[in-house]
Parts: sequence; structure tokens; C-alpha cells
Amino acid sequence: AMSIPPPESRKWNRRNSHSSAGSGALNSTSQLDASSASGTGKGGSRRNSMLQTFSSFKGKGTLFSEAEGHSSRSPLRRFLQSLSNVVRYWPETLVFIAAVVASVVSFMLLRDSEYRTADVAFYQQASDRGTVLQWELDRVFGDLETVTAYMNVTPEWKDDGFRERFKNVTSSIIGRSPGTQCLTWVPVVTDMALRTYLEDQQGRQLHLGGSAMQVRNSNGTIERCLYYKDASGNSFCSPAVPAGGPWDAAGAGLHHAWYPAYIVEPVDDRTGFRSSNAPAILFDLSSNALRNESLSRAILTGLPSATARLTLVQETETQFGLIVFYPVHQLLPCPSSSSAAAASASAASSS
Repeated sequence: AMSIPPPESRKWNRRNSHSSAGSGALNSTSQLDASSASGTGKGGSRRNSMLQTFSSFKGKGTLFSEAEGHSSRSPLRRFLQSLSNVVRYWPETLVFIAAVVASVVSFMLLRDSEYRTADVAFYQQASDRGTVLQWELDRVFGDLETVTAYMNVTPEWKDDGFRERFKNVTSSIIGRSPGTQCLTWVPVVTDMALRTYLEDQQGRQLHLGGSAMQVRNSNGTIERCLYYKDASGNSFCSPAVPAGGPWDAAGAGLHHAWYPAYIVEPVDDRTGFRSSNAPAILFDLSSNALRNESLSRAILTGLPSATARLTLVQETETQFGLIVFYPVHQLLPCPSSSSAAAASASAASSS
């Protein structure tokens, strides 16, 4: 049976055919589906199956094409896509790049500024300390010249009362020189008789002792002998044959000598600013290679000579120091029939 719509309805459908094309297609499809679904026999079932297969194949084909196109995209296309994203978000990208560059530049500028500040501070401190050290060395040389001038005209340094006179001369110098640890008279001792006399004299005046290997028994009295230190820092009495001084090429015992720190001032600093100098008394300066080289150079050249950095014998902590030697040539009395003068080369040292 077929139902025909009234003329008014057909006229309305023609006027709205374009605007209702989508609805018409939907209605036609729905009617087709309905008729297919209500169809009987092999024809209806076949049409229904073909529509479902077409719909399923179309959906799967679309997804498959999209996946295949994504996987087959070349590196150039990916780069262009990334570049297009950058261009699309160029304000944000520009801000990010500017922030990174500003951070790196700021870090480098601050680092360079810190380095320059540290360098300026270091070199300023080094310059100040170098200036102070130069002033101190100039003052030490001036003090040694004063003591040397006194010792040039004082040949009686072996007298019992000389130690007190040396103390009176050097006390004012020590008082104005805080960087000076001590002033020392270092005589040239070439024979065992003079060495024994000096050991007995300091034993009577200072009563200094020491380790078991640093002292000797003199008529029942234990007194410090002229001594040296080994590589381990142990103290021993110096051997009976001298081996120090600038004449080591001549062989031991021929032109060698001992160079003991005989008179040292101050022995004990009452202000507590300096450590005690008692351990240095009668230490043979020529027994140490560094000290022997410097005092030998002073004797041979007649000029002041300083050691390299070293640890003083009397040092109780880890502070370093140096020793400055100034040669003293004393004019000794000679027989009246001779106009020659004998010179005894000794050294005044400051440490």
C-alpha cells in the first residue's frame, strides 16, 4: 500500500528540499535501514550485512591511514612541525631563551666580579705583608750592624762578665724589634780546649741541662755540651773533630770549626711574646747544611747572608723563620815586633 501526501505537504517539501537535505538523507537512510531490517529472504540479509561491513571498514580504514601517515613522517617533516610549533608560540619561546641567556650572562659576570675582588684582596694583603717583611728585614740588618760594630772592638767575649754586657747592648734592640726572636753571638771554635772552656762557662752561668745525649759530666757536674740534632730531631753532643764552616773541601779536622750559638739574648722573654731561646744555646749551627751554607757565605764574602725558610731550634709550634748572619772580623793583639794583624772571623746572627 502507498500513501501519497497531500499537495500542500509536497509543496512544502520542495521549498525546503535544500534546507532539509541532511534530514532527508537521514530519513532515507533510516528508511533504507528499516526496509533492510524488515526485508525477508536472502536479499534483505545480504544488504544488511554489506552496510555493516562498509561502515566497519570505513572506520578502520580511516584510523589505519592516520596511524600509517604518522609513522611514515620524515625527520624533516618532524623538524618543520617543531619549527611551526616554535613559530606558533614564538613569544613564549623568546621569553624563555631570553631568560636562559640572562641567567648565564649574570652568572658569568658575578663570577668574574668575585674573582676580581678576591684577586685584589689577595694581592693587597700580599703587598702589605711583603712591605712589612721588607721593613722588618731592613731593621734587622740595621740592628746587626750595630751589634757587629760593638763586637768588632770587643775581643774579650770569652770573659765571664761579657754575657751581661752583651745583654745590656742588645736589650733595647730586642725591645723595639718584635719580629726578632733573638740576637746571637756565634764564635769560631777550632780546638777542643776552647770548646771545653765555653761549655764549662755556660754551665756555671746558666746551668743548662738537656737530654741524656746532650749533656756531659764535668767533674761531677752535668752540663750541656756543644750539640747537634740528627734527622729525627734527637740531640747529641758534637763529635770531637769539627766538620763545619766554609772549608769543607780541605778535609775534616784541618780547617774546620764549630759554630755554636754561644750567647743568645734574650734567654727567656719575660713579656711572653717570644718562646724561650734556651734550647738554642750551644747548638752547632754548622751541623745543619742549610745554616752552614749561609754562615759560610757570610764569612767568605764579608756580606750579610740569610738562610731560606726553616724551623728554629727553639720553635715549639709550627712557625717558620730564618737566620741572618753578619760576619765579624776582630783585630786581635799581636806581638809588638809585628805590624800584621790577625783576624778572627765570627758571626753575629739574628733569628
